[in-house]
Amino acid sequence: MRLPPIVLIGLNLVLSSCTKADTDTALREWKIGAAPTLTIGGDGSPQTEFTRVTGAWRLSNGATAVVDAGSNVIRMFAASGALAQRFGRSGDGPGEFRNMVWTGRFGDTAVVYDGALRRITTILLTDHPRLLATLLITANDDRAGDGVSIVGRLADGRWLVRAMGRPDPNRFGVQRVPGFAGLIRSTGTGSIQWVAEAPDLSIVVSATGNQKLGTVEITAFPASLATAASGSAIWFGDTAADTIVRVDAATGTRQKVTLPDPPAALPRELIDAARARALAEARDQAERERVATTYSAPNLPTHLPAFEALVPGAGGEVWVETPAGGRATEKRYVVLSPSGSPIARVSVAAGFRVTEVGRDHVVGVYRDDDGIESVRVYALTR
Repeated sequence: MRLPPIVLIGLNLVLSSCTKADTDTALREWKIGAAPTLTIGGDGSPQTEFTRVTGAWRLSNGATAVVDAGSNVIRMFAASGALAQRFGRSGDGPGEFRNMVWTGRFGDTAVVYDGALRRITTILLTDHPRLLATLLITANDDRAGDGVSIVGRLADGRWLVRAMGRPDPNRFGVQRVPGFAGLIRSTGTGSIQWVAEAPDLSIVVSATGNQKLGTVEITAFPASLATAASGSAIWFGDTAADTIVRVDAATGTRQKVTLPDPPAALPRELIDAARARALAEARDQAERERVATTYSAPNLPTHLPAFEALVPGAGGEVWVETPAGGRATEKRYVVLSPSGSPIARVSVAAGFRVTEVGRDHVVGVYRDDDGIESVRVYALTR
């Protein structure tokens, strides 16, 4: 498991007053359609076979664009679901990709950050998609090393970046890797303006044979640092806590938002089911021993993460993805207004992850029990 170098940042975090939902008043319940208006994939066709969807959106002409990092290709499907156009392939040249780490969409223009090439590619997704520009990311900061990755874009064109430190291999047990978020210029040059520091991925370090250094594994039900850029604001938070920080990128004003639901206790049946799946997938005795270590009582959290991801919404909203109680359980989102107030809840089908929020629709990825991905579009009623 490769992790970027440890980053040490001295940062004084001053927060404004806390915003919290009125727990005595139920939030509005927004609805998505009982059935998708469009499903792409899951039918065994090579044209709709996806291996790692990192972005999916509905375009102005009614087409749906799907970014498949597994094939390094962007595919566009007509409103009927038929494949219409393709863009990209594996390689290092213009319009080629090695590792599609992050994708974003602004109108009918897509941006793809390639972590292997440290390059942003901008593509116009029309009836005849074409390359608009490529941008090498040369921004540097001695504290970040090569661990910086683009994860978002503000309305003013600046890029949101993430960095993650390294665990201490000499300290056995559960620990949190340090995480950081910052901004770089729209040109991708200059120094990083760091805006956030918080605990990131939770890992467990355990002894292996006679090795002096421990083996690093991600914990079961891990907490992490979640970040997003939506409109003119940056949002970040430790998923183990029930608070998120909103940063106004223009003024630097910081506001702490308390989510309406505290972290839920980790049910024993969820632990048992996850352990059973991991053991079934283990290929040898060494992997089975690692599973046993990961799911041992001292290495398990007492609670599920309070949330799992932050999804930019329409007009500067943020959708907060909350943990499902299992694979067969519907997923819930809490919607935060552009100013940070919790305003609504949305329930989606089990196995479905939202990738784009429109005024009247959502697009996302559905993963079945066999791990097969398909893209779905649902109508949204606010």
